[in-house]
Amino acid sequence: NNSTVASIKQAMINTSKLTSLFTTLKVTYLKLCKEFNYLLSKFNENEKVKIELIHENNELKRLLADIMKEREKDKRQ
Repeated sequence: NNSTVASIKQAMINTSKLTSLFTTLKVTYLKLCKEFNYLLSKFNENEKVKIELIHENNELKRLLADIMKEREKDKRQ
């Protein structure tokens, strides 16, 4: 009878430890998901800015090329 009680107590302790471990894992997973979503949103924002800067850079290159063409044209005249 004492061995049965000890066995049940050990099973309860193991279950409690397992539940605690599961809770810790769940909390950690949720924190990681939150951090991942935050970083993903920051990445997406940065990609939008990057694309805008690429377009702006291309426009500036085009404007500079136009200015250089006009200067060449003025030099010829």
